[in-house]
Amino acid sequence: FELVLYKEDGDDLIGAFAAALKALEEGEIPLGGRKHRGYGRVHVEDWQVCFYDMTNPIALSAWLCDKLYSDDDKQDDFFALAQNMADKRQYVRIEARLQVCDSILIRAPSDFADNEHLTSNEKPVLSGTSLAGALRARALKIANTINKTHADRIVNDLFGEHGADGENEKLSASRVRVEEHPIQGGTFEYIQNRVKIDRFTGGAFETALFSERPLFADGNTYVQVNFELHYPDDKTKHELLDAQTGLLLLVLKDLWTEDLPLGGEASIGRGRLQGQSATFKFHLSDFKEEINLNESGLSTMQFAERLEKYVKALWNYPEAQS
Repeated sequence: FELVLYKEDGDDLIGAFAAALKALEEGEIPLGGRKHRGYGRVHVEDWQVCFYDMTNPIALSAWLCDKLYSDDDKQDDFFALAQNMADKRQYVRIEARLQVCDSILIRAPSDFADNEHLTSNEKPVLSGTSLAGALRARALKIANTINKTHADRIVNDLFGEHGADGENEKLSASRVRVEEHPIQGGTFEYIQNRVKIDRFTGGAFETALFSERPLFADGNTYVQVNFELHYPDDKTKHELLDAQTGLLLLVLKDLWTEDLPLGGEASIGRGRLQGQSATFKFHLSDFKEEINLNESGLSTMQFAERLEKYVKALWNYPEAQS
């Protein structure tokens, strides 16, 4: 990366540039497509920072030859300027650690069975697309129960709209960004042979035998589930976003209490998760706080009342029907 500076440019421009590169280093700027579903997250292991004074012939020669001007790495001085930049983003971020209760299966091709759990770099993962699909489906069920009048609008605005209305396609990006994380622990030692059942006779299809290789929990198998909702600068939409925040909290409750399984084969008990700990990060104009939740509950009633405020916003969203 290269930033051209003129005499009239101050440290604010360098600070903004440093803040952008710092965000890239920490994985906050994903690259490519499907960014809101966990793809494209990158991370920088090391920087080399050099300032070139173009009035100095030696520095100019080093820049033309693509070499560092001096042995002194200016990395610390450069990124220190990023601390002067005020973070005006508004978002609600939920980070939860969930224990896998039994087994989980997100289907992928396999050399050992017809299907096995999805892996990346030989490690089992919970894909962002699978997580987002489960979150959206359960969010729609909850919204239809609590606020049926506006359920479709709340969910489509939250997770994006991709359907068609006659000749006019309705397309919108998701406000929720989910992340893909490896599943810690578990074992692939067992292959389960299964058979398809004829729903009319109750017997087995003789030609519908198949095998699966799910990830079985070993008592200390857990996965990190992170998702984030961004609030825009337009404060007229914050009433809707407060309702959507409440909806995400209710979806997390279902994940936490084993009521929302992830992956496939939920009908035979796979994919159930149990909450261990969670952190709610509120970075809003009127509220900046981290709220921690564990198996014992929240630390204070004040935080419980704050979370309840968002759930009530979903109930009381304009023209909600009781």
